Amino acid sequence: MTKITKNFSDKEVLPRELHGYRWEWFIDFRIVEVAQKLRDIFGPITINNDRFNWSGYRTADCGVGAQFSQHRFGRALDLKFANTTPEEVQKYIIEHESEFMDLGLRRMENAAKTKTWLHIDCMHTGNKKIVIFNP
Repeated sequence: MTKITKNFSDKEVLPRELHGYRWEWFIDFRIVEVAQKLRDIFGPITINNDRFNWSGYRTADCGVGAQFSQHRFGRALDLKFANTTPEEVQKYIIEHESEFMDLGLRRMENAAKTKTWLHIDCMHTGNKKIVIFNP
């Protein structure tokens, strides 16, 4: 296991099939920095674990999500929060938008639709605001 940030390791952002590989070959560090900032504010966050395998990087053949999902480019994470709801986190991010934009956050799925997780990604949009889209 290799630490990426204070609280996140490679095994949390890579699927089991890629454990042992260098995380930086697959994951954009900016998105893990955003997750760490949220962890510092809201407490424990689950990405991948024994139950979840595709909440971080997704291989081309994994069968989960859209063909051109930002997960397949290492620029997206699906976060599950232990002590709060995705909607509360999304609200906080929007209230502190410039801070999260500075870290590289560009898009989020609408937490009112996803309910149990918050999808965040750092795909370039050209917008000066974080884009919230429906899954």
